[in-house]
Amino acid sequence: MSSSTANFAAHETKWGSSNPRLRTIRLNVDLVKKPAECLDYVFMHELLHFLVPDHSALFVGAMDEMMPNWRVIRQTLNDAPLSYGELYRCGPSLIEIAKDRRLRR
Repeated sequence: MSSSTANFAAHETKWGSSNPRLRTIRLNVDLVKKPAECLDYVFMHELLHFLVPDHSALFVGAMDEMMPNWRVIRQTLNDAPLSYGELYRCGPSLIEIAKDRRLRR
């Protein structure tokens, strides 16, 4: 796979988007408030669109193989508004991980 770009932006209606032609991925900046596995899921989902453009059985099968619990993570995100301020407790958020690492120094 050739070089790609990923960046964060404020989105009001989605967690991520991709443009396979330009090889870019945009992630919602609010993902940093969610469990780290949520960011992994959205990134994996968008990256997979570089290979499979739709949500066909091929796409679903690839997601199942790469991230077997993706449906649970997707449901966590779907249950939360995009601007939800409270952290879900299915895992530590990126903010919590960063704070923990800073405190250990």
